[in-house]
Order: sequence, then C-alpha cells, then structure tokens
Amino acid sequence: MSLILSSAPAPFRCRFESLQKPLEERRKVLEATVALHEFYHHSDLELKWITERIPSCTSSNYGKSLDTAQSLLQKQKELQVEVNTHKQQVQKVLEIGRQMIRSQHNTAHGTEAKCRELQSRWEELESACGDRRKKLQLSVRFHQFIADASELEAWAAEKLQLVVSEDYGKNEAATLKLIKNHKALERQIQDYQGRAEELHQTSEGLLSRGLITFDMVDEPQEQIRKRMKELQECSAVRLQKLEETLRFHEYLREIGELEGWVTQQMQTASSEDYGNDYQHVLVNRAPLFSTPVTTSHPSELPVS
Repeated sequence: MSLILSSAPAPFRCRFESLQKPLEERRKVLEATVALHEFYHHSDLELKWITERIPSCTSSNYGKSLDTAQSLLQKQKELQVEVNTHKQQVQKVLEIGRQMIRSQHNTAHGTEAKCRELQSRWEELESACGDRRKKLQLSVRFHQFIADASELEAWAAEKLQLVVSEDYGKNEAATLKLIKNHKALERQIQDYQGRAEELHQTSEGLLSRGLITFDMVDEPQEQIRKRMKELQECSAVRLQKLEETLRFHEYLREIGELEGWVTQQMQTASSEDYGNDYQHVLVNRAPLFSTPVTTSHPSELPVS
C-alpha cells in the first residue's frame, strides 16, 4: 500500500492522507458504540439475573411449621451464597460503565443512568436477601418455641396422671417406694419449671424483633402456666397423702407389734409353770416386768 501511495500523484496522496483523521475518529466512535452496546447487553443480563431472584427474597412465606421454616432458611442461605458469589460480576459490569462515564463519551449520560439502575437493583437484592434471612431465622426460632412449648405441655399432662393417682401403697414398703418415685418427679417438675421460664424469655426475644405478635406466643405460654400450676398443686397434695399413708402403715405395724407383745405376755402370764426353785422363779418372772413396746401417740396418727 505504501509503495502504491508513493508512486501516486500528489493530489491523490493528499486526498488519502486527509481521510486518515476522520477514519480514526470514526473507528473510535464505532469502538465506543460497540462497547456501549456490550455494556447495555451485560447490564440487561445482570438486571434480568437480579429480577429472577428478587421474588425469592421478597416472599412472605416464612413457613408454617418448624421443618418448613428450616427448609426455607437453608434455601435462603444457598441463595445468599449465590448472590455473594455473583457480586464480583456485577461490580465488573459497573466498573466498565464508570470507565465509559469517565471517558466523557457522548453516550455517557445514558451509561450513567444504566449504572444507577443496576446499582440500585443490586442493593435492593442484597437488602432483601438480608431481611428475608433474618425473618426466616426468626420464624425458625418461633416454630422451635412452639415445638418446645407443646412438648412441655404434653410432658405436664402425662405427669399429671401420676400425681392424681389414688394409689398410695397397700403396705409400708409400697408406700415408701411411691414416695421415693414422687420426690424424683418433684425434682423433674422443678427442672421443667426452669424450662418454662426459659421459654418465657425466648418469647420476649421473639416479640422484640417484630413479625411475631403477642397473641402468637401468649396462648402457648398460658397453657404451660396452667399445666405447671395444676401439676405442682396436685403434686403437693399427693405427697401429703403419701406421707399420711406411710404414717398409717407405720401405726398398723406398731399395733401389730404391740398385739404380738401382748399375746406373748398373756401366754407367759397364764403359764402354770411357777418354778421349781428360787432361780427358776426369777427367770419366769422376768418377762412379766420387761419394758412394753412403744406405739405412736394418737396425735401422730393420720386423720381419716
């Protein structure tokens, strides 16, 4: 090409050289236009990617059970990872747009508007992701609270059947065993009362974060309070009756021992063996003057 130009007439060479600057300017314009269309293309792809994920982050479905809430939370965490990973790609597209703005190209105004739109939508997505994660975590805590409350109420209902039982033991050994079991149950009741207080603190934390209303946590707590109060009252009554029954069995045992002692003394007193000598008489007399068996004072006996 240079050989042809060198042999060409001077007017032709001047004409050709005069075209170089406009051609260079057009090349730059075309390259900028291509870059602009590429930027718009990638921006639209990112906006579409964001738009596809916004509904998942703005959904009002937080799960109606513990399993569902946990499943939704896991999916949201996976989406959060995807969003965090994709952030680099969005920042890359935005940086291309900023470079075009700094170049002061005649399309810079449209590029700036596109950058603002993409930046705004991306921030909206990140905010929605964070907000939904927090609400799902709250939902999981709430459903866990309901599950724990239901479990505690079921436990109290089960133990209530034990403390209203009318089996106080048919003998002293059986009653002692029942008392031992009952005192173990009382320790469990005390432990579960502590769990009920922990649930109350959990409910206050749920209310302070919004989304969960007072009525949603008050009803389960009220049921627990009623169950635990009834269980404690019946437990105290049963222990009292068990102790009364034990004293009654002890009284019967002592009466039996006394009757046995009286029978033995009667047999000794009615014996016709008066002894053959002085020493023999002393031996026969000793049982008659031995210390009698002690019994419970009448005031210690159970009131029927």
